[in-house]
Parts: sequence; C-alpha cells; structure tokens
Amino acid sequence: MSASARYLIPRPRGVALAMRARANDGRRRLVLALLRGDVSIPAQLGEIGRLARLSDAQSVGAFLFRLQREEWVDGDVQPLRLPSAPLAEALPALLGELSTGRCAVLGTAEGLACARVGFEAGVADRIAALSADLGPLLDRVALEEGEAGASGVFGLINRLRLTIMPLRLGARRFSLAVGDEPRLESDALVQLAALLARRYERGGAA
Repeated sequence: MSASARYLIPRPRGVALAMRARANDGRRRLVLALLRGDVSIPAQLGEIGRLARLSDAQSVGAFLFRLQREEWVDGDVQPLRLPSAPLAEALPALLGELSTGRCAVLGTAEGLACARVGFEAGVADRIAALSADLGPLLDRVALEEGEAGASGVFGLINRLRLTIMPLRLGARRFSLAVGDEPRLESDALVQLAALLARRYERGGAA
C-alpha cells in the first residue's frame, strides 16, 4: 500500500470469500466491518488490530500485507464509493453489472426475490426459491472447496446457466444468482455487499 493510499477497500475476491465463509477469522471480520462502514475513515491500526485480534503494530502490518497479497483488501486514495440512488434502484443496476447478459436475482434466505434484472418476475421468484433450497448444499461445497474454490461460487448449469453464490452478512443471509457468464470480479459485487450490509447489518457482529 502506497503512502497516499489511506483507505482500505474490500476487493471482490475478499468479499466473495467473506460472504460464503463460516469461520469467524480476522480477515472476514475486517471485510465485513469495512462493508458495514463500522471502521473509521481512514481506518486506524488499532481498529484493525482489534478486528484481527492482534496487539502489536508489526503483526497488524503483516496481517494487512497478507490480505492485500491475497486480494482481500486494497488501499486507495478515496474511501469506498457507493451509489447514491435509493436501494430499490441501486440493487438492479449493480446486479446487471455482475452478468454479461445483465440477468441476475438477489434472493433472501426465505426464498423471496428482493431484486432482479433481466428475468421476469415469475422466473426470478423461482430462482430465488431454488437458491434458498440449495443453501445447505452451497454451505457444504464452500466448506469442501475452501479458498481454492472459484471465487466462492457454486455453478448450477441448466437451461438458465445459473451461478449461485451465498451472501452471508452476519445474522442475515442472501443468495446471488447470476445468469449467463458471471462477472464476480467486478467492483459491483463490493458495492452490492456494502449496500446490503449497511442496510441490514450496520453495527452488527461479524
């Protein structure tokens, strides 16, 4: 991180891994805190050490270096920028950026489609219900793959060519179903996760 890069920004890979992880380790706690906006801007070493449960500056520095190398976070000269539009408008726009065909569904743990783009309402509802039913299977696949999995996703290949990814934000859980070719390396994934975290989990525990 350069001297001018004062702001920690979650990277898409780090968000994907943190969203599907069940382990409550320092990397996940830091990424979720950054997404929720629960870390001061710019973040202080003491705060990062508290989240990572590290007590000395040298250990915190090594921790941050490892997270940047593993593409969990990065440094920037500006803080994380989020859409200013209302959530009902921002979510479909971000979902569209996550698919080459601009088709994706954000579902709740109860199987309800809370945002969609590119799919008719009835199809989106069925996709959200399917994603919720697959939740335990997604958890098992994530546990077996670890960080070697393809950006924390489980691909379901059928006529809709869906890629389904769990989004675990502490107490709340969502599912992201993307049609066509997924673009989960996009910064839109970070913005999507941050909007959800700040709406539903701000001030919550990782």
